[in-house]
Amino acid sequence: MKIIRFALALLLFHALCACNANSSTTSSKPAKKDRYDLSINGYNYTSRYIDQFSVNGAGGGNIQASGPTSGGGGSVCCATYYADVPGLKYKVRWQSDACRYVSFVSDSGENVWSHHLFYKEREVTPVVRAVGKPAFMEVHIYPDDHVETFITNTLSAPRLKLNKERSDKSEYPRCPNDQKPE
Repeated sequence: MKIIRFALALLLFHALCACNANSSTTSSKPAKKDRYDLSINGYNYTSRYIDQFSVNGAGGGNIQASGPTSGGGGSVCCATYYADVPGLKYKVRWQSDACRYVSFVSDSGENVWSHHLFYKEREVTPVVRAVGKPAFMEVHIYPDDHVETFITNTLSAPRLKLNKERSDKSEYPRCPNDQKPE
């Protein structure tokens, strides 16, 4: 009987220790006061219009090719930023290319074309340039497919001063066999 009591006491002791370990004051979840919902603003230094881009799944909208005074995109909501979590990473996904295919033939016998979009993704750690309360996450997409992100108080001018006429407005190539890729 003493062995059973001892075993039960030992079991209870371990259970209480486990509960206490889970309620530790060193939580991996950031404090609410250090959370900021930032407007996402895209800068497109490629020669093609980007129809879609996102940060951790939050839609960043579309981005025209940037010019000398504009990054190409507007601000949309929101990327969540925790100021007290160092080295936070974000997944940036953007439309990098497309091909067109015949989606159906109209009653008049004409081909109706649709676009199949291709995407690229990069995991990035933003550079924090904000002093005090941050307001924006700038996403800079370069022609060599590298991405830079910055946490700022105000929007920056484009990092590259590019001629707006460099924008490639040609039709996307046809998909193989004019079919939507699998």
